Amino acid sequence: MNKKILVVDDSLVYRNFWKRLSKDVPGIVLIGLASDGEEGLKILKESGADIVLLDLEMPKMNGHQAIPQYLAVNPKLSIIVLTSPSLAEKSVSVLSAGAADFCLKPKGDDGHRGMMTFQDTVLEKITGLPNKRTEKLSMADQPQKVETKKFEMKALAIGSSTGGPKALIDFFTKLPVQNDMPIFVTQHMPPGFTKQLADTLKRSTSHNVSEAVEGEVVENGRVYVAAGDYHLVLKKSGKDLVIHLSQTEPENFCRPSVDTMLKSLKEHYSSQLLAIILTGMGEDGYRGCSILKSTGGHVWAQDEASSVVWGMPGKVVKEGLADQIGPVVNLAESVAKMRRIS
Repeated sequence: MNKKILVVDDSLVYRNFWKRLSKDVPGIVLIGLASDGEEGLKILKESGADIVLLDLEMPKMNGHQAIPQYLAVNPKLSIIVLTSPSLAEKSVSVLSAGAADFCLKPKGDDGHRGMMTFQDTVLEKITGLPNKRTEKLSMADQPQKVETKKFEMKALAIGSSTGGPKALIDFFTKLPVQNDMPIFVTQHMPPGFTKQLADTLKRSTSHNVSEAVEGEVVENGRVYVAAGDYHLVLKKSGKDLVIHLSQTEPENFCRPSVDTMLKSLKEHYSSQLLAIILTGMGEDGYRGCSILKSTGGHVWAQDEASSVVWGMPGKVVKEGLADQIGPVVNLAESVAKMRRIS
């Protein structure tokens, strides 16, 4: 099934780049090229699209202004924001507003190799995104498991990728701020963006969220977001657990990696750890969940219907690892309930 792509970018270089590329990539149909958000909105209304490649900085209507209007036209639209490291704060803001994912544009001195890396990254994300206008979700055929077993929860770990920022905001908005356990989050993002994500979560949900810092002591009631380009792991220091930012090799092509985080947390919390895998592309988190389950830990997963991409949570569900499957809001409510009855 072909995916209809709309490119909205004030750069003629990038518009021509996608115009040429679309002729050589099977499965992609370029339905329009727009130089600003207003022109893109007009094309979207007239022609429709499955995926929009959206620049952030544009005249008339920029990417931040365009996203809510585009989603009003088609709530199931997938938007990939094209941005730069200098726009980290704005990029995270649009992700939390409903954009599916983002890609970093190459710097001017990156040359041909940088452009090819950018091309491959965007095409990988386009390929991974479902065609939500035509693909039928299989949620009706999925068993809805409900966790009934009571267990003592001492820590919560959350893994997410594509669509994660919005899912995390929805999750923490529903989770009571008063909690007496640490929460660890690995969201696939580059350096700079994870701090903005932590700040956005803190501002939007009132939880005590911060980007993880090397050597800080783990405390109850805190939410630690893995720093970009560093795995989040824990080490023992006397009676305390402390954060360690590891730059060991990427796992599943990711650093930070959900698998790496879960393997470390399992060593310290074992059966008292709950892992929740939210929307995301790929399979990161599956191996960690498998190891966690083998030691008595617990795994929940976001359902397909509410996921932007059902790759990461879908893998743990299909492998029979998920004790509970549901929308983000339901999972947050279940955590709150477990804290009351444990």
